[in-house]
Amino acid sequence: MLKKPKSIFLFFLLVLSTTKATVFVETSIEDRLEQASGVIRGSFIGKSYKKLPSGRVVTEATFKLTDVSGIGPNEIVNHNNFKVLYPGGVWQNRIHKIHGSPEFKMNEEVILVIKKDRFGYIMPDLSLSKYNVIQEDGKSYVKSAIFSEKKGIGKMAFSEFEILLQNIYGSPLHKLTVDKYIDKGRVRDANGNERTPASIKRVKETEDDDIPVIWFVLGLGLMGFLPTLFFRGKRNES
Repeated sequence: MLKKPKSIFLFFLLVLSTTKATVFVETSIEDRLEQASGVIRGSFIGKSYKKLPSGRVVTEATFKLTDVSGIGPNEIVNHNNFKVLYPGGVWQNRIHKIHGSPEFKMNEEVILVIKKDRFGYIMPDLSLSKYNVIQEDGKSYVKSAIFSEKKGIGKMAFSEFEILLQNIYGSPLHKLTVDKYIDKGRVRDANGNERTPASIKRVKETEDDDIPVIWFVLGLGLMGFLPTLFFRGKRNES
């Protein structure tokens, strides 16, 4: 009679542990890319934890980016400090463990499939969103820790991966170009109309504006010189 409550307890414990486990569906890499916002490539340089307004504890991983696809320059404020969120972490000395969340090593170079969320960029498929570039038989492959040996699901030739990026996002992975100015976008005035902030001044525009100013100064000098030349000619005639 005493064994029955114990067996029931173990049963519920098994159910609870099962519900916390993450079940990965064997979706193709192409399907994951189509459901995402873009792809980044870079090195992991650190992480921190925070609690979202929704009450969920997340890990904020930081990367130094080298290549992107599908993510516009205006979405990357600092390519040396790009944040990506995934569930789980430590908050108030309590560990929030989410099975299936990715793990990163310091300075590890990775390719991440990311999606724009209301709180920032996330990894929509957890560990399935993380890939490493490996070399096999003289060829480059992108490989996930999940379904790592299944072609098209956890592993794909890098050249095929680039073709998918081109077809879905319009470009393969390409190097980031850091502009000479920070574009803070457009703001709204008191009437709700969009305008460019006065603090934004493009270097190129400043250089172009210097040319008309020079001609304006030369024109003023010429206008001052012509009357003098005219009156001097009149005196010579008399």
